[in-house]
Amino acid sequence: MSDDVLTRLDTALEIGQQELECILEGDVVQVEELAQKRCSIIQELETVGHNGTSPAELKKKLLELKELSDRITSEAVELRDMLR
Repeated sequence: MSDDVLTRLDTALEIGQQELECILEGDVVQVEELAQKRCSIIQELETVGHNGTSPAELKKKLLELKELSDRITSEAVELRDMLR
């Protein structure tokens, strides 16, 4: 189970990186699809326990995901403002 949680977090991080790249390229359609995928993975993790997952590893991955999410949000706001 612990590997599954970390694998899902890694997948969410990879999708988030793709999402950020699409934002920087202005590909709004692809951004929406990727955001939905990333959100779905995160929602799945809410229902999966994290027993057996190292708290330090879990914290590290969650912090990476938060930092990436903050950057995505910042870049998306800039893109929105440019499109107005």
